Order: sequence, then C-alpha cells, then structure tokens
Amino acid sequence: MKVLFSNEEQFRELHPNYEDFAILTRRVIKLLNENYEGNWQLVDIGDHIIQLDNSLIEMMENELIQYKILGNIYEAKPLSKIANKSSLSMESKLEIVSTFENTVILFPEYQVAVTMAFNFSGGNAWPEYFFFSTSPEGALYFLEEINEKLRELLMQSVTYLVDTEHGVQRRKYGEQAAVQREEVLLENHIKQDIFRSIDEFFNEDGHFFKEYGLPYKRGILLYVPPAMEKQH
Repeated sequence: MKVLFSNEEQFRELHPNYEDFAILTRRVIKLLNENYEGNWQLVDIGDHIIQLDNSLIEMMENELIQYKILGNIYEAKPLSKIANKSSLSMESKLEIVSTFENTVILFPEYQVAVTMAFNFSGGNAWPEYFFFSTSPEGALYFLEEINEKLRELLMQSVTYLVDTEHGVQRRKYGEQAAVQREEVLLENHIKQDIFRSIDEFFNEDGHFFKEYGLPYKRGILLYVPPAMEKQH
C-alpha cells in the first residue's frame, strides 16, 4: 500500500508537527530492523494496548513468553524502574522490574514490539503506547495468543481485590501453593454455587471473549458484613 508521508523522508520544513511525531517511530523502527529485519509498522489495537501492559509484564516475570529488551528511547527519561516485582503478589518486596516505559521490548516469536514513550510537539509532551508489528495479521495472532496465555495464567490462581492504604489493589493467591476445593471455608450450598459457576464458565469455548479481545476470566465477589472476621 502506498504511503504519502514515508519514514524514509524528512518533513521538518514542510510539516514540522508531523516530523515531531515521526522522529520517534522512525528511530524505533530503525532499532527493530537492526534486531529483526521486516516491514515494521505501527498497528492500532485500541484499548487492548493498556490491558496488555500488566498482562505482558506478568507473563514476562513468569517466563511464559520470550522477549528481548532492545533499549531505551530518551536518555533524559528514567532508564529503569524499581517497584514491587508483581502488582498481583501479596509480597511488597522492592526489586528492579521490567517496564514498557521509555523502553522498547521485542517479542521475537510473534514479530511484535511494544513501548510507552513521550511525544514532544509544539511545547507539549504526553505519554503514549506504541504497538509495532511486521503485519496486521501477525498483530492479531499475537493478541489471540496472549489472551489464551492469560486465561491459563488466571486459572492457576485466584485474583482478588484488597483495600489497602494506597487504595484498592489487585492481589493474587495461589502462586506458591494450590488450594483444594475442600479447603475453602464456606457453607456448602454457597461453595457449590460458586464452583458450578466457575466450571460452567470455563467449559465454554470463550468465543465471545476471544472475538472481542477480552481476557477470558471469571470474577467472584464475596461480601461479609462489617465486624465479622474475614480470613484468606
């Protein structure tokens, strides 16, 4: 398909605002071609890019997907990040963690790369996610595979919300130990309803979720009146 404003050309005098934007993608695509030559292009995947951030980082931490950190974008921006190893963990141990912020990360198996970088134009600056692929078909395949991997990851543990001093945060139980159904302390009829709901949900093929690119997962909300003892 013919492109009127190619990355091979400079448009500083003709279209300066476009050039402010193009200089970033031009540098990233050059970096990608140095590591994996192909027809790299930006692909718009909508709000899925935001969902991908935490999901991909968690998969990378759990070695569920191969990746390669190609480099940073702006030297004047943070080049690394220190935080809790996993936002889904009960632990609060600070470590050096992977991040898409100011970093180009390649997923060679799928010929896809992701970064979150600042755009600078007209005296303004704003962060934005960028999703690169060698083809739209490859990008679609990547999203489908990630959704399936995320489904498998979610089925291995229980994710719940915890009210902390920093607000409501997601936590995961089950990373180190499996919990048998008979170990869940609830009235039998409540347990049966919950387990039946979970079983029926995952017996489906998840077509609706896959069609719309949604994580295939089941959420269960339990309520306990105030002043009653609550244990996990």
